Amino acid sequence: MLRALPLLACLIASPALGQSSPPPAPMNPQPMPFVRATRSSFTLAATVTPTQYLITQPVGAKTYRFFQPCVQADQRIMSVAPLEPIVSVPTPYPGVRRVTSKTEVIDDASGIIFGAGSETLGSGSNPVPGTMDRVVSTMIVPKPGYSTAADIANLTCRGELHYGNSN
Repeated sequence: MLRALPLLACLIASPALGQSSPPPAPMNPQPMPFVRATRSSFTLAATVTPTQYLITQPVGAKTYRFFQPCVQADQRIMSVAPLEPIVSVPTPYPGVRRVTSKTEVIDDASGIIFGAGSETLGSGSNPVPGTMDRVVSTMIVPKPGYSTAADIANLTCRGELHYGNSN
């Protein structure tokens, strides 16, 4: 009797004769790897005070990868709209200018938050209509359960934004 139990279990779990098994689940296609649109990234230096930068999104780039190197803090970024004609000054980072005119500003609860490492996201609509120029606001915030505002008060994180394409 004990030897018949595996056979009995197999018969109970199998479809009856003449009935077909359910079709296999469809396979999910593998996403296309991220392909950079330009050789260089945009470096966005962030502190606890929001800073706005002017960058130019490459034509045809629909996604971006953001690399955030700081383990002590999270970095928030968000495209923002200018509130007056854009005035900017050079930064030490190629292709990046710091905006000095009035714009919308990120805060500790808006935009997208990035922990240490990289993540690829789709690019949202540009609040600067009719141009590939984009004003990006960024700041760092404490990592919940790890750091406090006092811990990161003098910290600067230099996140790297790479435009490109992927699925």
